[in-house]
Amino acid sequence: MSRTRIKTGISIAALLTAGLNTTMAAGECDVAYPIGGAVESAPSAAVEYQGELIAFGQITSADGLPVNGIIRFDGMSWQQLAHGISAEPGHTGHMHLLEYEGKLILTGGGVTPLDKDGKEVPVANVLTWDGESWGTFGDQECSWTRVAGVYQDDLVVGFYSYSNVGCEHPEFGFDDPIGGVARWNGEEWTQIGDTSDFDHVNALIEFDGDLIAGDHSGVIRRWDGQTWHVIAEADGHIHDFAILDGDLIVGGTFTEIDGKTVNCIARLEDGGWTDMDGGFSLVDSAGLLRVMALTMYNGQLHAGGRFDEASGTTTRQVARWTGKAWESIGQEILTGSVNDLTEYQGMLAGCGSFQVLSGPVIARRVFAHIGCEITGACCVDGGCIALAAEDCLAAGGTFHGDQSICAEVSCPPSCPADLNDDGAVGVLDLLMLLDNWGVCPE
Repeated sequence: MSRTRIKTGISIAALLTAGLNTTMAAGECDVAYPIGGAVESAPSAAVEYQGELIAFGQITSADGLPVNGIIRFDGMSWQQLAHGISAEPGHTGHMHLLEYEGKLILTGGGVTPLDKDGKEVPVANVLTWDGESWGTFGDQECSWTRVAGVYQDDLVVGFYSYSNVGCEHPEFGFDDPIGGVARWNGEEWTQIGDTSDFDHVNALIEFDGDLIAGDHSGVIRRWDGQTWHVIAEADGHIHDFAILDGDLIVGGTFTEIDGKTVNCIARLEDGGWTDMDGGFSLVDSAGLLRVMALTMYNGQLHAGGRFDEASGTTTRQVARWTGKAWESIGQEILTGSVNDLTEYQGMLAGCGSFQVLSGPVIARRVFAHIGCEITGACCVDGGCIALAAEDCLAAGGTFHGDQSICAEVSCPPSCPADLNDDGAVGVLDLLMLLDNWGVCPE
């Protein structure tokens, strides 16, 4: 695979803080390095918001300072966001961050903001952060959310399946709570269809105009605007969705989906579920094999979780799909699990319970991957060079597709005198030359 240039959206100061020197930033590719100092306990979710990386979970300290639950990286160091967040113990692995209409949305079991004295601030809804203060949606009391998403431009949330969990019904309160999956219509939360047989909802995504929900029991359902339809049943938990080239991708702890062996990741292609080069496995590491996070970055699908092999090669905790197989993005991620992946300042960022090697082994918990642009064969001026698609077109060249290589491409020879590009030099070319005779514009 040919790659040439490094994404450089993050500041040099941030790279130095992450442990990456400027020489490597200029000359290396596919390397993961820690962001900031050590983060104690495992962040469950991460997202970029207002130019900063936000990490959320049962976090107790960052960069050597005590913190409560939620932190932000400003390019130099980790700091607590506001006065922190209180999260119910035992449910910290199911937290989610999402930016929606300029606000940061927080979901999770028993999640409550804290005041300057460390006391819980009563908030009756899905939490929002606008950069200055905490807020909510409406005045219905809601609790025990697990995941958030967007469907037809509306915010949707998934809930645990405990009794009396969800949002108050506008008329019947918690005698008939809104559960399963709820939608914010701008005025109130409403339940989406009959969700009485839903288990804990772990994943939501809009796909082909419909809403897809995945739950703890391994059931994947599709909401067509009128009814929920089961479109797959797996033998383990569903954790995340992504869309790749118009196909639905699902990751989780399952081995099979609809009876087909897929090993933690599957693709809905032409109406049927297929495996992706055999999926993932654990060969040398202990723990539960799983895919926790899926995201598109640099035009390619990335998967994060607990695994150490895929496509016959070592791929520790994070892997990239090439279109045919899985490949590693670097071996600095040693042990543990990646819980979430997101794009931050032009890089892939991840968080979890893993350890990252940078000098001595340090439990950093958050990393940045220094990625590279996807290139392909570009025919320009009779020759071929590996360029990104936009650079090839800007140079007036012909791009032959991502990851194509010059050795497999035949570029037509350059003919500068063929002004009208008809493959021959003739009278029409001479007429074009005479028509443009004179002093060239500045």
